[in-house]
Amino acid sequence: MRIESVQVHAQGPLHKNLEMNPKGLNLIYGKNETGKTYLLEAFSSWLFGTGRESPLNGVARNWVPAPSGSITIGEFPSLDGKVSRTFGPSSKLTLQDSFEQELKLPAFLSKLLLVRAGDTLLNSPENLIRQSLSSSGVLEEIINDKQIKRNLHKANIGNGVIHANNAGEIKDRNLLEQKMEKLGELRRRFAEEREGELDGLQQEIIDIEEKIKKLKLAKNHQAFEIARQIKLLKNQMEEYPEDLEELDSKLDLIEKVKTDLEEKNLRVQYLEGELNHKDWSDHALVRYRELEVMENTPIEPVSRSNPVFIICFLASFVTTIALSLFSSIWAGTASGLVAVVFLFLWLLVKTQQEIEPRTENPDLTRIKNEFKLKFGEELVSEEAFQEKVATLNRLQGQKEEAVQQVYHLREQEIDLQARLETRLGASEDSNSSIPKWKEQISIYKTQLADLLESQNSKERELDRLHVPEEDYLQEGPEIAWDQKLASELEMRLKAQIERQHQSQIELGQLKTEVVAVTDVLSGDWEELISSLEEKIVETEKEYKEITAEIIAKICVVSTVRELQEEEDELIAENLKNPELTSDIQQISGNRFSGFSWDEGNLKLAQSGAESLSQEFLSTGAKEQVMIALRLLFSRHYLDGEPGFLLLDDAFQNSDWDRRANMVDHLIEQVRSSGWQIFYFTMDDHLRDLFRSKAIILAEDFQYYELKTGAV
Repeated sequence: MRIESVQVHAQGPLHKNLEMNPKGLNLIYGKNETGKTYLLEAFSSWLFGTGRESPLNGVARNWVPAPSGSITIGEFPSLDGKVSRTFGPSSKLTLQDSFEQELKLPAFLSKLLLVRAGDTLLNSPENLIRQSLSSSGVLEEIINDKQIKRNLHKANIGNGVIHANNAGEIKDRNLLEQKMEKLGELRRRFAEEREGELDGLQQEIIDIEEKIKKLKLAKNHQAFEIARQIKLLKNQMEEYPEDLEELDSKLDLIEKVKTDLEEKNLRVQYLEGELNHKDWSDHALVRYRELEVMENTPIEPVSRSNPVFIICFLASFVTTIALSLFSSIWAGTASGLVAVVFLFLWLLVKTQQEIEPRTENPDLTRIKNEFKLKFGEELVSEEAFQEKVATLNRLQGQKEEAVQQVYHLREQEIDLQARLETRLGASEDSNSSIPKWKEQISIYKTQLADLLESQNSKERELDRLHVPEEDYLQEGPEIAWDQKLASELEMRLKAQIERQHQSQIELGQLKTEVVAVTDVLSGDWEELISSLEEKIVETEKEYKEITAEIIAKICVVSTVRELQEEEDELIAENLKNPELTSDIQQISGNRFSGFSWDEGNLKLAQSGAESLSQEFLSTGAKEQVMIALRLLFSRHYLDGEPGFLLLDDAFQNSDWDRRANMVDHLIEQVRSSGWQIFYFTMDDHLRDLFRSKAIILAEDFQYYELKTGAV
């Protein structure tokens, strides 16, 4: 089975028609956006489709326009011998259809022949090995033929109980079990005789209603009594003064007036003390000014006659007398003239003399001393004296104002005192009357508050009764009103009515449910119960039958699992076959010596070391294992007929040494087994590696490079 020719038309990312007659090894190289994936998905969709079993299921792109062209396969084995077949977008059947319908090959074979986008891994290599190397697949088919659902595969029976997930037959069995329980519950409910209970409930309801009626009459009488008590309380409150708050306010006011009056009197006394020296200050200031003026008058020097002239005058006068008496008249006259001259000189010629500084006036000293004595400070200037007088004048104004305020406060006090005495009574001692009045008003307020609280409490109690005034009863029944008992009876009545109603509903529901399960439309309980018993017998029979079937299937599965354990031993032996180990040895460069099987899990055998689970392999090592398995089982299912592999960068995760081993192995498959390999890559190293190693294939190697534009 070889691909003889390929034609893919230039569309989408493919810029040039691909026309090739494939060789044994076909290397298709292209960078991104050159159409490599487009080509691979065209090959895959034409050969394997895009359905559930296709390797493209769920991952194929929706190319617009869709790829067009064809692939021709020669030497295709069929019922008519080896023929050529062409597949394309318009083909009714795919290669996969031919595998399944004509050659009876497994559906997953196509997933072995294609690696897309470097995804070499297989979903479950263990299932592949079971189906290929043992009869485990046949055992699974036995389970499928018996139509044993998956939830029974893990079911078990222990202590007489079936343990399994609630699905399939288990779910049906559980539903039958629930149905039997429901039918039994209907039979039990009927046996309780609900109608007898209804009669007892009706009598109990009548008794409770009678008690409630009597309590209602007691409540109406209670309302009458409370209303009467409220009226008495209101009458008592009317006896108290209505203006207690106003009187209390006036008491506070008169106390304030008395306090203010006392303060103002003290102020007047203080100001009077400060003004004791005001009259003296007014008169002393006037005298002080006069004395200050005198003190400040400048002192002038005193002019006096020269005493020398008066001495000369006296001497000349004495001489004149002497000459006149004892000498000649002329000499006396001349001496007298000289004396007159000296007299005139004494009178006319003056001399200035400085006078000593003036001493302070005694009156001024007295005023200063009295100022210090009266005011406790030195009198230093007229301005200071004037400032002191101005201060005294201000105090005089304040005193007059305070005296006026005292007068008004006294009038207000007398008026308030008279008003309060009129309302609250006079007292012998006016000073003690205010505390007594306050105490009296406080008592009134307390008593009124107590009465008001009692009234409010009674009104709240009356409101809680919710009795209209026209329903008040002056004479009540023999029982007293009890709110707690009334509430309890109301609750009991409500509960019993609900219970009665619920019993009626349940009785109707019971009849409806019995009708529903028996499909008997009848109102006769005997007929319904007879049909119910028949339905119970029928359901129990179905339950036993399905239980027996489930137990049988669980036994079959258990037996198959025991056989599968034996099959696991057979698989472990088959995996030691050299034909199965040669691929993995060659691809891994003898790192792995073969495969091993451990409790249904595939492991890799290593020379001289413990077998290694797949989970611990690197991505590159996993690729080696999966490529080996793909080749191994593809050859197995094709029964020696050569086939082909479509590989899209299947070695991209491997290191360079592994890549060389894997390329060598593919080339060996082409040489020795006649297989065709189509390797799509964008990796320059892989491209060069294939081209260098493919020399040994000579003409059986073809290289095709995709371009980014039209060539």
